Amino acid sequence: MARSAYVFVALVYSILAASFVASTATLIMEFKDHDWVSLALAHSHLFIFFPTFGIVVLAAFYRPSVIFTHLYWSQEQAVPFGKLRFLFGLFVAIGASWWVAQQIGSSDLRGIWEIQPAALERDQGGPMTCTAVDGTVSTCQRVPFLKALEDIRAYGRKRVGFGEFTRNCNPDPLLEPPIEYKERRYCFPAGALLDTRQCCDVQKRFANEVRDLQADPRLRSRTSELDQYFLPIKVFFIVIMVVIAALLAFWRRRIDLLYPDYVPSIERGIIIGGLAMLIWPLMDYAYLQTSMTLFGRMHGGLHFRWSLVIVPWAILLPFFFLRGLDKNRELLAQGASVLASFIAIMRYPQINDWAVRLFGAGAEPWMFALIVGLSLIAFIGLFWRTERPPVDEGTLPPAPLT
Repeated sequence: MARSAYVFVALVYSILAASFVASTATLIMEFKDHDWVSLALAHSHLFIFFPTFGIVVLAAFYRPSVIFTHLYWSQEQAVPFGKLRFLFGLFVAIGASWWVAQQIGSSDLRGIWEIQPAALERDQGGPMTCTAVDGTVSTCQRVPFLKALEDIRAYGRKRVGFGEFTRNCNPDPLLEPPIEYKERRYCFPAGALLDTRQCCDVQKRFANEVRDLQADPRLRSRTSELDQYFLPIKVFFIVIMVVIAALLAFWRRRIDLLYPDYVPSIERGIIIGGLAMLIWPLMDYAYLQTSMTLFGRMHGGLHFRWSLVIVPWAILLPFFFLRGLDKNRELLAQGASVLASFIAIMRYPQINDWAVRLFGAGAEPWMFALIVGLSLIAFIGLFWRTERPPVDEGTLPPAPLT
């Protein structure tokens, strides 16, 4: 296979991997004296997944990326107008990544990590007016941001998730309020037991003040400033992985024909990379539950986030690496993957609770070391081999059209 395909993909993926590490390193350096571990775990979908499992996924899909680069750029008979299609797809992926990053970055909901450590230290919270479900007006307390984060970590390590504390702050006005609406439960931004309406008032105030501080360029953290560059790169990584999964499913028979020596390593990479990639939506929804606990929940039911693109991604992959089975078992396995994705969506509250406990704000400090260790084991699994397939450094012969 032409060496230029290896060099191009290696260069792009090296840039992606370096940005993943740099993003997390920036957070660690800026908040090293302000419990960076809690901030990283509470936002594990941004600061833990990408420099660990994200790099594993890059390595796992390196070989398919090289093959598709060679297929579209050098195999004109197999892929008519391949160069044009390759460049068009690349620019579409870049444009889509930028657009999605802009949508995420324009959200009113901001993270505590986006505020300078000095500003977080100065924050002392303060009293505010809140209204109970029965209409009684009273005074509630908005605790300091770091105190709320401390409580999230402390209680998160003692229980499985925060599902009971994410009560809907915007119930359907055409229906009676939920039974638990009047119940007094611990409200993390207030540090006290409040009913739903009181807690929602404090959560709204908490979210607004985080947003206002982040909006001030003088008080914005360095990590937040650099995230405007890192976020599109992370989105681009997700887009590329989804595209590769679709191409693997679409071109699977042509890959068998043109690149038979590489199929075993591709299938092994897909299995390892696929398992690693599925951790990202778990971390993302763990963050969502933590966010709703601090900032409030605006509607019931499933919240649709960009990480749900991994569901069709996980469905597409079996169409490639299950082809070694006979037809009936292949269809059965592919159907099982669709069913598993459906069950995951239907049982998402319980899955989110465990995701918070294992990969999010409730994770133990040693979980970070475990994730790093699992990533290293995955790397060994990717590159360990007893024999190396032959590599043709020249250009492959023209591909048959059949």
